[in-house]
Amino acid sequence: MIAEHTYVAVRYNGELIGRSGAAEFLESIEGIQNPPEAIKRAVRVILDTVQDYVADTSTEPWPGTRDQPNPGIRLSGSHLEMWFGDQDNPVLKLRPLDLATI
Repeated sequence: MIAEHTYVAVRYNGELIGRSGAAEFLESIEGIQNPPEAIKRAVRVILDTVQDYVADTSTEPWPGTRDQPNPGIRLSGSHLEMWFGDQDNPVLKLRPLDLATI
């Protein structure tokens, strides 16, 4: 995954397989009224879309389990945590982001 403007580009084996955009959530009336919820919604859409692109392209559930685990998100202040699977025992945990520095 690579951030490109308001999109996340999804590459598999170096080849672009799709883009996920969710900026519309941040720019919507709901997003302006409740930015934390808009951020969580946008991130969930991005993670779901990336997961689908990789699973469709590889023809395997992703990330690497028999079943396709659901993405999880926690936003605490400006600290964003993301994972796939159970929060206490994730299949894949992504690097946390400090949204204040982005």
